[in-house]
Amino acid sequence: MSLIGRNHAFIGCGISCQTSHQIIEHRKQLGAAVADDLVEQSSFLNWVYISSDDISAVVKRLLDRPITPASIHVPQLHHAALMLEDFKVWLWHEKPSHTVTADDIVNIASKYEHLRKNFAHMFEKPIKYLVISNVQNNLTEHYPFQNGQMDISLNGEIINRILSSDWASSLTGHFDVFAISTKERWDGIRHNAAEIINPGETEWKGPDEDWSKALRHHLGVRALFRSWATRLRANAA
Repeated sequence: MSLIGRNHAFIGCGISCQTSHQIIEHRKQLGAAVADDLVEQSSFLNWVYISSDDISAVVKRLLDRPITPASIHVPQLHHAALMLEDFKVWLWHEKPSHTVTADDIVNIASKYEHLRKNFAHMFEKPIKYLVISNVQNNLTEHYPFQNGQMDISLNGEIINRILSSDWASSLTGHFDVFAISTKERWDGIRHNAAEIINPGETEWKGPDEDWSKALRHHLGVRALFRSWATRLRANAA
């Protein structure tokens, strides 16, 4: 799930289910921090796996055009997750490849088109945050990572690719990225959009208190930055 309010959206964008779980867990905290009444919003990238290096391209795809049955790729492998056409996105909680039927594909495509529309709608809010994380402990146990298809590291280049993308540049209002990572899964020099936390001991849910501190700190820092930028623009005028 993601969160949406009158003026704000916190958009879960993978790379796994922990991001959506933690956004929901901190709905009241985030709503209080931004003074908005946030409610849960189902969305395309809430309960899927996505390779971290494909995030920007996948968002562009979801904003550009609808999901049809042709958009759903059924791998030839036995018991594999369905995928989004030519992207490294695994529809992890749908029927696996060896059991899915043609009718299932039609229904699944309809479901994900609805979720895609929800996803795109959140980008229309005046203030929106794309939230990504790679902290989920069991990512390395699953085949997309083990066979080398899924990159689970995060770095400044990935974040900058999102922020400087054509689709991000075309958005109105304020847009920002929250990246929650661990020391082991962050690659290279720290980025001001990133918060480094302890992975905790859960299989997939993540450490609630560490997430709470990271979100609180990040919102505070970004609010100060927006205030500074506003004053700078006012002085320049």
